[in-house]
Amino acid sequence: MRELLKLVNLINLNRMYKKKYFEIRLFNKATAIFKILIKLNIVNFIKKKQTYNNKYIIFLNLDNKLKLVPMIKKSNKFITYFNIKRVCGQRKWTAILSTSKGLLTTKECLKKKTGGLILFNVLICA
Repeated sequence: MRELLKLVNLINLNRMYKKKYFEIRLFNKATAIFKILIKLNIVNFIKKKQTYNNKYIIFLNLDNKLKLVPMIKKSNKFITYFNIKRVCGQRKWTAILSTSKGLLTTKECLKKKTGGLILFNVLICA
């Protein structure tokens, strides 16, 4: 969880300073998070460095107006399928959830009819 918070904060900082890429050392199972960030168009692509084990170069998409908001609390909020259906239709945000079926966005959770723990939110800043 600490590494996920570090990744989200680095993405926000580098987008704020309009840097196109940055390097980070992450855990081995970061590929699921990377796939979701690419799907949400926050990250263009990710390259794994050959020289180091868990070092990645993350290339950011600076064109869109999305902002990641991490859930900082120690006890993350569990959201059920019915709550996702009710809440997501009213607001302009999507969340990344840790479910029994892996890391999913709220749209994917609605399709698979499952709930989970909210890791972080993605806000649309106009």
